[in-house]
Amino acid sequence: MYRGILELKKDEFDELFKMLVTAIPKEGLLYSKLQDANENTDEIKTISVSEEDLEFILDSILPIDPNNQLLKMVFEKISEQLRNIRN
Repeated sequence: MYRGILELKKDEFDELFKMLVTAIPKEGLLYSKLQDANENTDEIKTISVSEEDLEFILDSILPIDPNNQLLKMVFEKISEQLRNIRN
């Protein structure tokens, strides 16, 4: 299993968290990671993620509203991180 660090700006993370909070099982490790990042006050949120975490996140936020430019940007960042982990 491949792992990496996902870095998102606070506004990017907030948009992602808003989309995922109901999709992720509350007892799961990914939820804990996201909750920790949410409680962190830093402007850049860093989250240790696995390839499976990234795939789950991408699947969970689709389809993306074409008017939501911020979420589209987050989707691209996560997709890029997934490509980097796989290479």
